Amino acid sequence: MKTILYIIFLTAFSFIWSDLFAQEADSLDLLSDDSVQIEQELLPSKMLLTKRLLWGKRGFMRYTGIMPLNAENREKEMKIRRMMLISHQAIGSLTMLSMIGTGITGQMLYNGKINKFTHHAFAEATNIGYSIVALEALFSPPALISKRNKKWSNVDWHKMFAIIHFTGMVTTNVLSEQAEEGGVKWKNAHRASAIITGVAFTAAIVSIKF
Repeated sequence: MKTILYIIFLTAFSFIWSDLFAQEADSLDLLSDDSVQIEQELLPSKMLLTKRLLWGKRGFMRYTGIMPLNAENREKEMKIRRMMLISHQAIGSLTMLSMIGTGITGQMLYNGKINKFTHHAFAEATNIGYSIVALEALFSPPALISKRNKKWSNVDWHKMFAIIHFTGMVTTNVLSEQAEEGGVKWKNAHRASAIITGVAFTAAIVSIKF
């Protein structure tokens, strides 16, 4: 599971910043706009590498003919994107609850009130949920083109917090091994990383709802 997180992190952290100010419109009405007629305008100019490899003009879905790039298919992709967004938010909320459980059982473990298996069960559930949420964010169809203003939006906040909790998830998992081997210093570092990650993840969820 940690290996999966490392791969997700390395991919996302390298390219998510370039997408921080990308266009995020999600309205199907744009497909009927006269300005969205030629092939190259059906896709935003800025995309995560993962999205570009899958949904780009020469991406896997286009190259294989599974989803040729045209207005009709882009409309289908927006429906897929919407479904993935709903799933992303739902699983994200469950993962947040799992994170809280992981934090509570972690403190109980430090105090010697429970065995490590209970804490590990919550931690694994958190890792699985987080991996699903991350994969949905990385591989969902790209948004449509829009004339987005330059004001800082809730989407920008969401992405900023995402960078923080991506980093925190990997750090927390790495430090968990050190914490198990003993040493107050490692346990405190693991706890601090987990708290920062949990706060950033919660903030990311809250920011997108307002």
